[in-house]
Amino acid sequence: MRDESMVGVTDTLQLFPDFKALQTGKAKGHLNQPEYIFKNYDQQAGKLIRVTARLSAKQAQNLLRMEILVKLFGEGEKLSVLQMSSRGALMFLIMLVLIRISGRRSFGMRTALDNIIAVSLGAIMSRAVVGASPLIPVVVCCLVIVLLHRAVGRLIAASKKFGRVVEGEKILLFEDGVFLKEHMKRALICEEDLMQGVRKSALTEDMEKIKKVYMERNGEISAIRK
Repeated sequence: MRDESMVGVTDTLQLFPDFKALQTGKAKGHLNQPEYIFKNYDQQAGKLIRVTARLSAKQAQNLLRMEILVKLFGEGEKLSVLQMSSRGALMFLIMLVLIRISGRRSFGMRTALDNIIAVSLGAIMSRAVVGASPLIPVVVCCLVIVLLHRAVGRLIAASKKFGRVVEGEKILLFEDGVFLKEHMKRALICEEDLMQGVRKSALTEDMEKIKKVYMERNGEISAIRK
């Protein structure tokens, strides 16, 4: 098990008038005594201690900063209320940045492509919040998914053929007073599902006023009035 022990003295201590020498390594002999105490104290308790390195004051400050971060965000899956709340707030901010990178269609179009990113980001980021996976790999993975989503979105915008391959085509369900049963079967909907979409999009149940009804690529049903 790794353990960091730190020794600090004031810059006005008369015993070490040249305190900066401890930081630069010019007075390493001053550290032998506290190092000896640390080693022998633990050896009396039956612990074998081996000194692996002596760090500079700057490196010690970095360790202290890391300790503060660990106390704030925690490690592993055993997290306190404060630590999980801190992780949740951090992931909220990261999610905002990722959605801005992905673009507005991520949660606006609701096509198969957009549903993928919504489900994936939610599932992956939740692992960082509960401590099931390290934070940095989770954020990098989510960034890769967002960039892929943006790249595929650009290809869809540039090529109708590619868009049909990725998102499919709209399906004509009703035309000129006739329910197209085969098309409805392909869309996996019944007549009542179609009527629900008509009521929602055209605000009517009178099919004589409707010219065509489509199932759009995002699964929504839209009606065109005569």
